[in-house]
Amino acid sequence: DLEMSDPPIGEVTPLETEFQSSAGTSVAAIDALTAAARGADPTTAGWLRRSAANLRRAAALPCGLDEAYTILCDLDGQAAAEGFLQARSESSVLAPILTALDDGATGAQRERLLAAEDAVRQAYVGLASETPIGSALATLALSMSRASSFGIVCFSDETDLRLARARFGGNSEVAGVLRRRMERGQTHITHTGALEAVLQSIEGGKNRNSWRQLILVAPRLAFLDRLLIRPWLPTTALVLCDRAFALRAAGSYATLARDPSFGGERQIGGRLRAIASASKREAEARSVGAVDLELASRPPIDIPDPVVDLAEGSGDGGSSSLLVRLDSGRSLRVRPGSTVIVYRRQAATNPF
Repeated sequence: DLEMSDPPIGEVTPLETEFQSSAGTSVAAIDALTAAARGADPTTAGWLRRSAANLRRAAALPCGLDEAYTILCDLDGQAAAEGFLQARSESSVLAPILTALDDGATGAQRERLLAAEDAVRQAYVGLASETPIGSALATLALSMSRASSFGIVCFSDETDLRLARARFGGNSEVAGVLRRRMERGQTHITHTGALEAVLQSIEGGKNRNSWRQLILVAPRLAFLDRLLIRPWLPTTALVLCDRAFALRAAGSYATLARDPSFGGERQIGGRLRAIASASKREAEARSVGAVDLELASRPPIDIPDPVVDLAEGSGDGGSSSLLVRLDSGRSLRVRPGSTVIVYRRQAATNPF
């Protein structure tokens, strides 16, 4: 009832949160689409942001696009497979970029669109065979073989769950890990639409404290909002996502965490602060750009003044000065008897 006050916030179980985000060409393409949307007219910006969302969904699949098409054709038929993947396809993501270019975009906006087009094409070269989330899942499944705790793996929707089961069912090593854990009752695999029923069943059981980890695979922010207000959750949560999601989560939950109405550490406020801190750490860790290290030595170029003259004004016309060659490629002109501090890069120690 909109006219009634909200019920008081009760105690909730504490939640330790970790974000594990992906970077790479798909994230670079999403950033390029976002940059292009900022400089576009409202209609084009809306289409570009939708393309970024569709690219994010493609990168969040538990397997590459080619494998996803084959699996869905086998499970649901070709029409259903094409219907599911059409919005996530390269041609759909590229369509608003190419339309904007054909409509005569000029100047800086045209450069942003061309950069976005190139970034999207590069991203789909890799997404055809593997996705960042799929790769992270394969690694995580193998690491679970060394864990004795009980855990829940939750996918964003039922189709992603089916793709994961089919993909890892063909990988004997990964499938063996998950199968053994599920047979022993240590792992439960579900999707966001069925997670509440799973949590209710565990919460009402005798061994709820044994279920310590909840793994969320590419969740949506709205789902995370609903999940955080639940009184009981496993003690730790691992969120697999892309860097853009970690950034959004950090910004959203940092604001909410400062609101005193959400309570302290054993209330929702404590969870909000934990998830805001974890998402911020991950976003900052992934914000370092790539560095191209060129270690081969090259001759110095574009030196404005090849000689540093410390003997200027000596009155001898430079006839008695000395010329010292420096590693930088420049030369140092000094008078005999001058004090010069020598620094050698290769020396184990230097006096100064």
